This record gives sequence, C-alpha cells and structure tokens, in this order.
Amino acid sequence: MVKSRTKNDPSYEGRLSLAIDALNNEKITKLRDAARTFDVSLTTLRRRLKGSVPAHNAGITRRKMTPTEEAVLRGWVFSLERRGVPPRQHMLHEMANILLAQRDPTKIPEKRQPDLKAKFARRLSYSRALCEDPVVIGGFFEEIKQLKEEYGIADEDIYNFDETGFAMGISSTAKVICSSDRSGKPSLIQPGNREWVTVVECVGSTGTVVPPLIIFKSGTNRAEWYTSPKLPPNWSITHSPNGWTSDEIGLQWLERIFEPKTRPLTVGTYRLLILDSHSSHLTPGFDQACKNNNIIACCMPPRSSHLLQPLDVGVFSVLKRLYGAAVESRIRIGIYHVDKLDFLDMLYSVRIQTYTTQNIKSGFSHTGIVPYNPQKVLSQLQIAVREATPASIRPSTSSSSTWSPKTPYNARTLKKQAKSVKRSLNMGDLDSNSPSCPAFNQLIKGSLVVMHQAAILARENHNLREANDILQKRRTRRTKALQADGILTVAEGRELAQELPEEAQPPPPPNGSAPLQPAQRALPRCSNCWEIGHKRNRCPNIST
Repeated sequence: MVKSRTKNDPSYEGRLSLAIDALNNEKITKLRDAARTFDVSLTTLRRRLKGSVPAHNAGITRRKMTPTEEAVLRGWVFSLERRGVPPRQHMLHEMANILLAQRDPTKIPEKRQPDLKAKFARRLSYSRALCEDPVVIGGFFEEIKQLKEEYGIADEDIYNFDETGFAMGISSTAKVICSSDRSGKPSLIQPGNREWVTVVECVGSTGTVVPPLIIFKSGTNRAEWYTSPKLPPNWSITHSPNGWTSDEIGLQWLERIFEPKTRPLTVGTYRLLILDSHSSHLTPGFDQACKNNNIIACCMPPRSSHLLQPLDVGVFSVLKRLYGAAVESRIRIGIYHVDKLDFLDMLYSVRIQTYTTQNIKSGFSHTGIVPYNPQKVLSQLQIAVREATPASIRPSTSSSSTWSPKTPYNARTLKKQAKSVKRSLNMGDLDSNSPSCPAFNQLIKGSLVVMHQAAILARENHNLREANDILQKRRTRRTKALQADGILTVAEGRELAQELPEEAQPPPPPNGSAPLQPAQRALPRCSNCWEIGHKRNRCPNIST
C-alpha cells in the first residue's frame, strides 16, 4: 500500500518528526533514505533539519501574545459575553496590554500608513442633506460678518448655546467582541431607564464654559437633587412635565444664567449668541431680554447644526460617548439602575473630560466662526442631492423619438417592452451575443416568473372568494318543507315555495323589560296513565 505524501494528511507531521529523530539518533545516516523510509518530502525534511517550523506554527514567533495568553484572553471575553456585557474593542486592547506587561512591557507600533485613518461614517438624513446649500450656508456667514461690523463684536464675545438630551439609563451603541459562533447581534445589558433629561449648555469662543442648566422630568423640585457633594454650586436644576425645555425655561436661562455669568467677561459692548431655530429661542420675551442686555441673537439655518454649531461639532458627540461609557461601566460593576442622582454624578465626571479649552476652540474653528473662515464649512458641502428626472422629460438618446416606456402589467406587455428597450439600447434581438444581453434576458426571465406566479395567485384568490361566497350562503340558507308530495318540476317547486308563509320573527322585548329567559325542558308524560309529571317507572297506577 502506497502511503500518502499529502501535507494536509494528519500523519505527515508525525512522519517528519520520526524521520528527524531517526537521523539525529543515527538510525538512518542518509537524508534521502530517511525521506524514502517515512514517505516525506526530501526538501521539507532538509529545511526542518535547518530549523524551519511547520506552516501552522510559523506565525507564532511573530505574534505578541503566546497561545496561553490568547487562551486566557479568549476565556475572559466569553465570560463577559455570558454575563451580558461583551467587551468593546478598546477594552480588549487594554486587557491584552495588561497581559503583555506582566511578561514584558512592549511599545505600541507606529502607524505604517500615516495618511490613512479609520473613521465612523457620518449618518446624514435626507432633510439635512437638502439644507447643505452653499448659498444658505454662505448667507449665514455673511450675516455673522455684518453683525460683527455693525455692533463692533469682538471674537471673544461670541457664544453658542443649545440643549442636549439624555436617556438616563441607556448606554451608547458600539462594536463589542463576542464568540464567533454567535448568530445575530450580541446583547449588552442596560439599566433600561429611559427617563429623559435635558441639559442646557453654553460655551464661548475663548474656551469659556457657562454653568449648565439641568431639566428633570418632575412636577416639583426635589431636595435630594441639590445635596450631592460633587455638584458645583453654580450649576442650576429645574423641572418640567416631560423633561424638555420650554419658552419660560429658555427665558429664565438667558436672564438668570447667561447674562450674569458672561457680562463680567465681555470685551466690547455687545455679545453675539449663536443658537438654533428652536421655538423657545424665538419668543418675544426672549428677543426683548436680548435687546435689554446688549445680546445679539443669531439663528443658524434649519437643520444645519451639524455644520455650524460649535457645541455639536466639538463637544456634544464626545459628551454623549463618555456618558454612555460611564453607564456601561456601572453595569459592569453590578449597578443596574440609574436614577437622577446617579445621572448628576456621571454628568459631572464626563463634563470634566469633555469641556476642555481645546475641544471648545476646536468646535468654533471647525465651524469657521472663530477665527472667521467660511471655507472651513463650504468646502465640506460635497453631497449633491438631486431629484430624479421623470423619464418622460429626459432627453432621448435613441434614434426613435416616438417610443415611450410604459409599465408592463402582464407577460405579453413585458416581452413587448423588452424588445423595445433592446432596440433603444442597440442590443439587437433576443438572440444577441452581446455581453449585456444574457444578463438582460435573465432579468426578463425573472420578471416573467414573478408575473406567472402572480397570475396563479390571483386565480387561486378568485377561487377562494367563490368558495367563501358559497359557504356564506350555505350558512345563511333556511330549509323549508313543501306540502306537496311526489314528483315536482322546478317551476312547480318554485311556485309552491313562494306560497309558503314567512317565518314569524319573535317580537322584541318591550323597553325596560327583563331579557328573555332560556327555554326550559317540558315535564315528562307517563306512557302508562298518560299523566304529566312522572315517568312510567314511577307511575302510581301500576300494580305491584
């Protein structure tokens, strides 16, 4: 029997080991004899003797982690997954570095392609894409320029304020590490408290941070909100029925927080406050308060905050991400409920990391407001949203200007339409050998199959409707007996049926009367004495 010399054979590596041992122990002196005896490749045997390793072990020397370390790390991932908190990628990276540091501290390798970078794609709604109009965006920058020149507003006196919302017990969605055998998306346990909290934030172009206003969902202010030792005394808290802002809250924020906190920092006479077009910012009271305090309010174009608002560009995304991570960290230590006091503690911690001078100035810089540079935003308007042009008004490229496409509704019109389309595309007849013709034919074939199936389903539906009508008539039909006997023709039977009296319907109960009682069984009649009230076996007239 000839042995297999396939390297995929499980016994191949074993035979190589035996050949090497035989040569090392001088049981076989010649390399060729050893290869022939154990049926292995002479070249492979020679390389193994020189120190080469098997292919499945070749990458081990290039790995930072040993197989044991990888097994431990893998077990840690599985453990977290079973508990409903699969780790994120950065957590896996941190744990791997911890394992490596126990053996030998290593240095993170430098990027070999510094001009490449992985980023998350920005989700942009259709309505926002439509608002990315260079004319509209350019008009906003022109308005800022005119306001600065007209009122002599310094760059240091430009502020931006907006509201941002939090669902207190919801962590952010992120990619996690889980078992490769899992089907579907892994679950990440969350506290589930979806109570809404609004935070009103304001920052200045110099990196100034105005103390926030927190709006809880409640009917009254609660004493425990203000007793947390971590909360700075200059923070403000209020309440609303739904946890959202309102016209009154917006006006109070302007008069009681923004005005007294920013007036001592004013360089010139006027302050420019950039805001969105929320209804609470456009009330007569808000506008009058701005005039009384030398505040110039400038509204951004609708649905453009992702481009023009410094808070959105430089701060809010980081704030939401860090807050979600804080919620997740509490879950991992066994805290499965987040209340208002927990929210205040976590918000204080993440604001320290978020509201840095660098992040705030970066937001104003990337929006082109301070320093003034509209091209920072206008150069980003690369998405051109175009409405589809109706087929009837498109310029025809076909030589025939009389043909207009129509929607086919059956197999016959589909075939006719296919021929017309092929002629307009210069694809020839149905038997053309053009590369695109087979694909087009497959498309037509698939459409025909669907149309045929639709026709079958329509017929089956028609038959089911007929059967349903028959059964419905059968259930409502009443049977009546004719008086005549014997053979009757159809005409005679119809005539006799028409002579039958209509069934009398029971009269409805009078108003206010009790409902009809169910029918009661009649008393039995004796078959011996024919009296009502007893049966034959209990008849008193039977002699014993």
